[in-house]
Amino acid sequence: MKDFKAKKFKKYKLFFIPIFFLVVFGVGYLVMFLWNAILPDVTRVQPITYWQAMGILLLSKILFGGFKGCGPKHHNRECRQHRGMHKLKHKWGKLNDQQKEKIEKEWFGSADDINEESNQNP
Repeated sequence: MKDFKAKKFKKYKLFFIPIFFLVVFGVGYLVMFLWNAILPDVTRVQPITYWQAMGILLLSKILFGGFKGCGPKHHNRECRQHRGMHKLKHKWGKLNDQQKEKIEKEWFGSADDINEESNQNP
């Protein structure tokens, strides 16, 4: 069974390698196209080449941390928090109203407690 999966994976791997390079080329070309179509008229900057567009893309990745994914194999902190929040929302949806009220009172107190605290601290 594993041998079959390995052969199937190799077959698809050969398919996705050219797709990856086409996407990278396409994104660089898109950055170059948008820069050259918009910015020279608006801000009077010079048109850029494809490699300059790739450099801008890489620089934006470094500065702003884009292209993050939260797939099953990503173990960075934000992805774990996102998955945890999704699980929490799913569990919250399964609770009935009495259970939700009990949790809200335990975590946030009742509305009377909040009003008393705000009256004591002017």
